[in-house]
Amino acid sequence: MNGISRVLCCRIHRRSIRAWLRGAAAALVLAALAAAPAVAQVAEDELPGRVGRIADVGGQLHYSPPEQPTEWASIGINYPITTGDNLWVSADGWAEVDYGGGQFRLAGNTNLHVSRLDDRQLALFVAQGSVIVRLRYLEPGETATVDTPNTLVQLTRPGLYRVDVAPDRQ
Repeated sequence: MNGISRVLCCRIHRRSIRAWLRGAAAALVLAALAAAPAVAQVAEDELPGRVGRIADVGGQLHYSPPEQPTEWASIGINYPITTGDNLWVSADGWAEVDYGGGQFRLAGNTNLHVSRLDDRQLALFVAQGSVIVRLRYLEPGETATVDTPNTLVQLTRPGLYRVDVAPDRQ
């Protein structure tokens, strides 16, 4: 084989390898795209429909996840809040959580558990302190409740509501 035919042979071979690699890459992309809806569906089922976020904070705001209720960490603005989360505001602090349908504001020395936060329900448990809940709207079928150690308050229409729980929980 002379030098010219060897060069032509190598170029043809390189072209066929490149073509095969492009075809293999295209096949991988198509396989990934075909699997993407299934992966997205699983991930979508695991995510909550509505998530709150810390919109404003003054002083110290602490957070405890549902799987570790005794371990508290400081958090700040834009931290996501969802079902099962526990919040504690220091004595000189306050915090506001925006959840889409309204807000809830925590005063100093407030301990709050987000019992439920999704597309249809807002349920808060105030163990101690003061919470102001603002409902911008409440669609038919949606519920909003604030539970305390002694009573359950159902919020039945848009408005501004304040719930206080004394330190002795009375």
